[in-house]
Amino acid sequence: MISFSRIAAPLLTVTMLVSGLAVQAHEGATGVVKERMEAMEDVGKSMKALKAMITGEITYDADKVRMAAKTIAGHGGDNLTRLFPEGSTQHPTAALPAIWEDWQGFSRLAADLASHADALAKAAGNDRSMAESSMGGDMMSAAPAAPTPAELAGMAPDSAFMALGKVCGSCHKQFRKKKE
Repeated sequence: MISFSRIAAPLLTVTMLVSGLAVQAHEGATGVVKERMEAMEDVGKSMKALKAMITGEITYDADKVRMAAKTIAGHGGDNLTRLFPEGSTQHPTAALPAIWEDWQGFSRLAADLASHADALAKAAGNDRSMAESSMGGDMMSAAPAAPTPAELAGMAPDSAFMALGKVCGSCHKQFRKKKE
């Protein structure tokens, strides 16, 4: 059984990330910085819509989950990394130099964003009651390995959403300036 903290922590992280996106001003952004800020705003809006369905704030709709997940996937992978050419750190970007210092790590998370969002789109119609056991592990074993996209696609959409939120949170923690 998944503890409340295993569910609440990722949802809280997603909530904070999504609410923070709306606050960040795009004023003064131009070129690729503006383009990536707009892409992240699309991702944030999609995550907010997904969160509302996953938490029961609004009625769950598998088709809307698929659409939102596909929007996110479309902004991941190479579509995301191309928006971060070296040296694109001009104001008002929230991008940290760590992106270019650890390009491999950033690229991996960008790819994970796309693959996890694709997995959520595939999981959208799965039985939501599977969420109680689909993130795996028991209290006596070592922490389970992160599920693969193929495993996520077979899980409850709630679990796939939490995994996607962890990707977002990990990227923001490592590669985005903290809010002031």
